[in-house]
Amino acid sequence: MAQTIARLGAAALVLAWTVAGVQQANAQPTTPASTNRQASEVIASAQEGFVRFALAFVRSAVPLTYDAIRTDTVSEDLVITDVTLTPELPYARSGACTITAARVSSLGGELGAATRGSLRISDVQVPLACLPEQAAGQLRTLGYDTVTVDTVDADVNYSFPTSSARIDMTTQLANAGRLSFTADLAYLWLQGGDDGPLDDPQPKAKLSRASMSFTDQGLVERLQPMIQRNTQGPDDIELKVRQGVMAGLSDGGQRDPGPDVARFAKQLSRATADLFRGGDRVTVRIQPEQPIWLTEELFETPQSTFAALQSTAGSAAVTDTRPVSPKTLKAVLGGESPSNPAVQKRVGRALVTGVGAPRDLATGRQLLGPMARNGDGEAAAVLAEALAQEDMNLPAYRYALRAQRGGRTDGMAIADTLERRLSAGDILKAQEQVRDDAPDDGRESAASLADPSTRDLLSRARRAADGRGVARSYKTAHYWASLASASGSRAARQLMQRLDARLESQAWRDARRNAEGRAMTTWMQDGLAERMTGQ
Repeated sequence: MAQTIARLGAAALVLAWTVAGVQQANAQPTTPASTNRQASEVIASAQEGFVRFALAFVRSAVPLTYDAIRTDTVSEDLVITDVTLTPELPYARSGACTITAARVSSLGGELGAATRGSLRISDVQVPLACLPEQAAGQLRTLGYDTVTVDTVDADVNYSFPTSSARIDMTTQLANAGRLSFTADLAYLWLQGGDDGPLDDPQPKAKLSRASMSFTDQGLVERLQPMIQRNTQGPDDIELKVRQGVMAGLSDGGQRDPGPDVARFAKQLSRATADLFRGGDRVTVRIQPEQPIWLTEELFETPQSTFAALQSTAGSAAVTDTRPVSPKTLKAVLGGESPSNPAVQKRVGRALVTGVGAPRDLATGRQLLGPMARNGDGEAAAVLAEALAQEDMNLPAYRYALRAQRGGRTDGMAIADTLERRLSAGDILKAQEQVRDDAPDDGRESAASLADPSTRDLLSRARRAADGRGVARSYKTAHYWASLASASGSRAARQLMQRLDARLESQAWRDARRNAEGRAMTTWMQDGLAERMTGQ
């Protein structure tokens, strides 16, 4: 178990390096004078070599096949198509679990002392054979024969100087909900055998903390008929979940799992039952007292695992459940601002979520708001979730955008959800307000680029449309896409069409006209046309 977890973490690390390397190769200057077919073929070959190396390492954790590695002619992304995983699971017969994904797309990255890589996995099909029989049987009664995952977004940030890593994943389940996973690793690396670093390298991982949340987006409603037939309500659900967890972690009741397991089972069952009492989230947190090495001994028994990892479960998406000290809380409520930003964030988060202190959304927002506006993605994500639950959709959307800009993958999912509740005018206005937090963010003109390429223009358009590393701005996305389209990019034209369909309104037509005027100025008066065509 420990090696599997560590290998998957290391595989994510290798993929991050690969995506970052591919992105850096794509970003190399490509002008009519410097580009030629031979150079393009060399770059493409190197990219595919990097990706094949990463996939070979992933195979050390789980059997994997794929159809092809190519540059998509529409999206212009590096894409791996028709991926198949066949994990060996203790409760499934060998080869019965075959997971497929239509495509894996690179979404950018940065290569350096601090390396970041982002991937999107689309159209994932998970057969019920991959699930424990009890869960599979319950899904069959609801009419499922497979679990469909619309998208999986993964971000890996790795620091070479400290060998630390942060992994963020957001999984969107079709017509069901959203899974969010975050892990902070104090150390992650590959350690070779006696004959050197390439002798059967094994991952070494030291976990600081992790969390996983499920946010309901339709699953509970689909479960209601079955729940009404088979239970007597939320209290009965709580009892059955607790009994199931205890049985699963005690070999069917043949051994005492210990107090840590019993405590976790009680928390998880209560949080699960809360979904049927009007709640919308279940969160499992791992927060050991000190960073802990992931070793096989750690997972020998449930007692040793839960005692070491200090796992807890609840209904709030937070990472620290310890109560705030009364002295600190009294000072904050009395109007004092903590001098330590970490304390300010912790107190603000506790007040916003009600975990660690009684809930006081207004005061918590006063503490976290300035941090979010200054680029703290975690503070912004906490506020976005809390305000969305209160149906304060417009301010929640602004904080979701700030969470995205701060590198939080859950910010994208929250923003996408909130956009379905907002008018196009409110969306565009909020995007402009968030860009004002950082006046230089995304406002660079193509005229200032040292050596522009069509791919670079398209990449900037997509980053602005998604909000990856910059504030999400559809108007800015249209500006860059207009220039990329003028340079011959079909993908840029499709991006503009998607924005038109998504935002059809007078507010969008006005914003689009402004972006097109700016693009025309850049193209003609600033000389981009001559630089792109060489004429």
